[in-house]
Amino acid sequence: MKEALVAARHLERVFDLGSERVRAVHDVDLELNSGWLLAISGRSGSGKTTLLNLLGGLDTPSSGTVSFQGQELSKLSESELNQLRRHRIGFVFQSFGLLPLLSAFENIEIALRIGEWKRGERESRVEECLALVGLAARAHHRPYELSGGEMQRVAIARAIAPHPSLILADEPTGELDLATGTEIFNLLKQITRKEGVGIIVATHDIAMAKIADETRQISDGTFVS
Repeated sequence: MKEALVAARHLERVFDLGSERVRAVHDVDLELNSGWLLAISGRSGSGKTTLLNLLGGLDTPSSGTVSFQGQELSKLSESELNQLRRHRIGFVFQSFGLLPLLSAFENIEIALRIGEWKRGERESRVEECLALVGLAARAHHRPYELSGGEMQRVAIARAIAPHPSLILADEPTGELDLATGTEIFNLLKQITRKEGVGIIVATHDIAMAKIADETRQISDGTFVS
């Protein structure tokens, strides 16, 4: 049987807020394979972001396990987790997270600089990623010269640039209108096919989530479908 790209088993995350214990995520089991787009849909506060943070090694579960390509994340050192996030896991956020003084090209290239790619390889890969997201003609524009949809395309290009195996996208269409959001979701699905990457998207929009290969609905920290 093929090993899952990422797998969660009996996952739970509890936060102590004063005298109150909040179970932000509990009883979650999940598997994702390469080349697959999984949407996790739910209202604000349902546990989507906490779950993505656990899957990406940005947070540690209170109980249960997260494994990435067979490695249990809780057994990795902080240095090993940093290397994982630099090279093998990409992140896309609702607010785009672009550096305002850098061009689209430079915003993507910075991910490869951090990964210590050679200059010629960086330039070739950035051009490839810009073409993939349909922004080859906007390479030298800064974020304020781009539309919201274009900025999110740059953010997606930056996430895929280092050839990660997994991308975690937290409400990537949250600041976009319906038509643009649909384009972004379809782009993510296209990327799973062309790049062979597994993608998990958290979204509050159930209709948007239906574009994915699979949809799981989360409520009060656990899957209900």
